[in-house]
Amino acid sequence: MDVKLIALDLDGTTLNSENELTENTKAALTEAARRGIQVVPVTGRCYSALPQELLNLDDGNCVHYAVTSNGAEIRKADTGEILYQNYIDPIGIGEIKKVLYKKDIMTEVYVKGNAHIEKCYYDKVQAGRISYRGRDYVLSTRVPVRGALNLLDVHNHKIEKVAVYFKPGSPQSRIKEEFEAIEHAHVTSSGRNNIELIAEGCSKAKTLEVLCEKLNLTMSQVMAMGDSKNDLEMLDAAGLSIAMGNAESEVKYRADHLTTSNDQDGVAEAINKYIVQ
Repeated sequence: MDVKLIALDLDGTTLNSENELTENTKAALTEAARRGIQVVPVTGRCYSALPQELLNLDDGNCVHYAVTSNGAEIRKADTGEILYQNYIDPIGIGEIKKVLYKKDIMTEVYVKGNAHIEKCYYDKVQAGRISYRGRDYVLSTRVPVRGALNLLDVHNHKIEKVAVYFKPGSPQSRIKEEFEAIEHAHVTSSGRNNIELIAEGCSKAKTLEVLCEKLNLTMSQVMAMGDSKNDLEMLDAAGLSIAMGNAESEVKYRADHLTTSNDQDGVAEAINKYIVQ
């Protein structure tokens, strides 16, 4: 297969459990880029949360574009310039607000390339009283604000994503059923403890296809790698799909091939096997 673009989920895929980019992974990505292959993060993260170490690989010559917030935006990696956007419709924002109304549940609002979190939850993470994505990661990538949900009103035409976190099996987890009844937003997930809402009809796959068109490529020339449910459509659409060894069962079932886990340099192994050889 003639791979021209590598589409990479980040958390649980390109990054290990410590949110690190290993030397083997850096070397494999750099080698792929030097062979003329586009290396594109396709992630649930917002632009400001992209690892600078990844963007700076090979003096900034490795990664040129990023698909962020589960497909809400395409940005230039170096400048952050928005090349494409697909934000949640204001009607969908209204539906989301109705579900969240008077519920005490950890919620993140993604807007203008940043992930905002209620300050009280940020403070609890800082104090070590709660943990949901790793303390250092949350403290370095989240913007604490008072009245985070008010951002849904202030920026109701520019909301990239809304993410809600809960303990699996807890009463709060029942909110998933309420969100799935929403008609004007798409519901996905990057783990057992969260729900992520993006624009209706939006996905990593559809936005990646937009980027491919801009680059005069087709999805058949894409090798995609991922581990979670929000990667499924991208893996289905790619010419070559790779599931991580730590991936959810459905992801492993639907991917073309399986590599080792994110803690065993699975991305590097796949690139070396299918591209570098």
